[in-house]
Formats: sequence, structure tokens, C-alpha cells
Amino acid sequence: MMMIPADAALYFAVVTALSIPVWIVAAYVRPGTQILPGIPLSALAAFTPAIVAAMLESTHPVASSRAEGMWRLFAGTHDVGRLRSPWRLAVDVLFHPILALLAYGSIRASRNARSLPMPQFGKIDSTTVQLFAMFLVAAFGEELGWTGYARSKLADAGYSSQEAGFVMGLFQAAWHWIPLTKAGRNARWIAWWTLYCLSIALVRSWLFDHAGPSVTAAAVLHAAGNLCWQLFPVQGSLWDPVHFGLWSCALSAVPYVFF
Repeated sequence: MMMIPADAALYFAVVTALSIPVWIVAAYVRPGTQILPGIPLSALAAFTPAIVAAMLESTHPVASSRAEGMWRLFAGTHDVGRLRSPWRLAVDVLFHPILALLAYGSIRASRNARSLPMPQFGKIDSTTVQLFAMFLVAAFGEELGWTGYARSKLADAGYSSQEAGFVMGLFQAAWHWIPLTKAGRNARWIAWWTLYCLSIALVRSWLFDHAGPSVTAAAVLHAAGNLCWQLFPVQGSLWDPVHFGLWSCALSAVPYVFF
């Protein structure tokens, strides 16, 4: 794999530096506070990736490049028109529900738990819509930076879709380790979740490339994953990173092999 380009490396460093104060406040000022079950207060750092991307674009020495960069970055919030292909839209919308159902089946089989509650994917009410809207806003806060900025810098440097997805997934996983630790996750849980994160990043990278490119596609996939987690029994508490990690790893190969 090639060296990470300087602008992407700078981006990763600044995102980390600006996330630290949020993590400290969440850990020591309001310890134990959760936005939703399993989502600690430190998750408010979700908007840091987009903020840093905007900062870096706005500091370009050439004024015309600043304007072009800012326009290209925030155009990602309304590039949904690139998702007109039905099968690409299907990958975007159905990937996480299919993954969750497969994981649910293997969890139920491994535990021999016939009474395990079903995921509430068919439950579309005002709460579900509000949850998805909240997750979508947060997803844009991340993906405008991760996908719209850093992922594009890697592509400009010659990274393939798989290589860029792996690098982004690795950094995104590491960036979440502190919030996950504060949410009470142990090392084994985080290790399997990291496999899941890397696998999803590969799918997101492929979808970004084949949907336009489209930041909206990446954000919808991101938000759908969080929504499926919250709709998993019971409010996501039975979400098992071992099963989700293994199934996501297998499914992540499908678009690269067959499309």
C-alpha cells in the first residue's frame, strides 16, 4: 500500500486533536451520560470530521481553490441524484437490514434461543423516523469529512477503492475506540467491532465510487447501520460484534467480486 498523502495525514491528525477535548469533557465532566442506549456523550465529536474538512478547505492559499473546495465539500449534502440506479440504491438501503437479519439468525442459532425477540425493522413510526433523521445528520457530520474530504484525497493519490476503504476504516475504527471504551465495551468487543467497521468501510468506499461519487450514499449507509443497531433487540443491547463482524466481512466482498 502507498504512503498516506500529506493532506490526508494532516486531516487525520487535526480530527484527532480536536476530538480530544470532547472526549475529556464527556469522560470527566458528565461521566456516564448517554445520548441513546450505548451512545456516550463523547459521540458529539461526530461533527468534528466535517468541521475539520471545512477548516482545511478554507485555508487553501489560492482563493479560487478555497471556493471550489468548499463547494465540492458541501455539495455532498445534496448529491442524492447520483443514486438513481436501482441496484445501487438497493445496496445503500438494504445492506444493513440484510446484515442484521443474517447476524440475528446466527446469534439465535448459536444461543439456541428461540425466544429471542425479532429485530423491529418493520416498525416504521415517528420514533423510527426521528432516529433515522438524527443518525443521518450525524452521518453527514462524519462522512462529509471522512468520505467527502479524506477519502477523496486518498483517491487523488492513486489509492484504489479497496485501499482507500481500508485506510478510512482503520482510522475511523481507531477514532471510535475511546468512545466505545467509555461506553463500557471491553477489548474483545472492540476488536470484533473493528473488523465490522473495516468491512463496512470497504462497502462504503465501493458505494461512494459507484454512486457518482456520492457522499449522500455513504451517509445513508452510515445512518442505516446505526438505525439497525438501535432497532436490534433490545435497543441494540443484543447486537453482537462477533456475528456482525464475520457477516459484514463476508458481505463486503460481494460488490467487489460480482459488480
